[in-house]
Amino acid sequence: MNDIKFTHDIMQEHEVERYFKIWRESVIRSRLTITVVFLKTANSTQLNENVKDQVTSFLQSKIRKTDLLFQLSDGDHWGIFFLQSSDLEARAFLKRIFAILKAERKFQQIALKASITEIRSNNVIFEELINKNKQMLSGDEQLTWSIAEVKDYCEQPTELVKVSIIEQNAIFRQVLESTLNQINIPYFSLDVKVYEDGYSFLQSDDYKSGHMHLILMNDILPLKNGLEILHILRHMPNEKKFIIYMMSERNSEGAALNAYEGGVDEYIVKPFNLRLLEAKIKRKKLLHHDTPEINIRALKGLYEIGIIDEMDSFVPFVTSEMWEARLMVAKIFKHVPLTYTYSYLEQLLQDENWWVRSQAAKTIVEDRQGIAKLQQFIESSNDQYAIEMAQEIAARKEGK
Repeated sequence: MNDIKFTHDIMQEHEVERYFKIWRESVIRSRLTITVVFLKTANSTQLNENVKDQVTSFLQSKIRKTDLLFQLSDGDHWGIFFLQSSDLEARAFLKRIFAILKAERKFQQIALKASITEIRSNNVIFEELINKNKQMLSGDEQLTWSIAEVKDYCEQPTELVKVSIIEQNAIFRQVLESTLNQINIPYFSLDVKVYEDGYSFLQSDDYKSGHMHLILMNDILPLKNGLEILHILRHMPNEKKFIIYMMSERNSEGAALNAYEGGVDEYIVKPFNLRLLEAKIKRKKLLHHDTPEINIRALKGLYEIGIIDEMDSFVPFVTSEMWEARLMVAKIFKHVPLTYTYSYLEQLLQDENWWVRSQAAKTIVEDRQGIAKLQQFIESSNDQYAIEMAQEIAARKEGK
């Protein structure tokens, strides 16, 4: 982005298309969310070039360095690409610039309307994207200063997770396969394969793919045992993609320490409760993936499941660099008593992001002690933005 050279004051539609094709593929490879905003003046036919230049200059002054402003070939529409941003951020941006334009007299000749398209799929053609938004903005039924939305590309693709079961006992192997095939985790699809020994697993080459890979294996196996496989996987360049559960009949501290020191994520002593295994996979390990977008998907899935059995896995997301993760953990805390979550929600209530602050206040106020907690916060806090948010949500709850 920083290497783009502008030959004019603003990039043109045909110049942006080649960059869009690269970003589009990044939606899948890097799990990058793109949101594009299109703007049009409500009275395009009556505007001269000076006013259009004024719109261009105004938009250039309000976007971030990571955003890309361009003009459509007809000269009457502008587009802005927001990389790594959702429709929520784009909508907040539009509301902010609309408020400025309506308030300042020097912009009195300008009246805009806008459309938003969030892109979470690579199944989108640039020309089609342009035409759908131009059509959305062409109708007289869309009011000045209104924001429409094109939702054709916002469906989140499913993340494939490879699952390998390495177990020599045929009956138990089938039980595990059946259990894992029945697990439903929103936004994830499990591809389950079984192996009776370590050698057949390594011969399959299935573990060499770039997908996140859950390994559920016994410590003692024919040909290649579990510890040997563990050593091989943890010495691969992309070893962090593996989530490794080791099963064992040895209930000793020494065996468990040896496994953990070798790099397992979970050491499970046989016999164990299959429902507990399912819960661990659903509610914990997907949250420890290195890719932020996968973490956010996992949080969304856990919020929809709505059963939170422990807090430790979620606390780190309170300070995540991704505001979407902080937003989702504020939602998830609805499912946990306020006694355990209030200190974290109070921190989120003072977040720099408006949506996170709003969700934290909404989660607090849902508790029967929520109004009182917000009132205490209002009286003791020095954060004016957080105080205003707490006052607004409390008043809304009380019906004022």
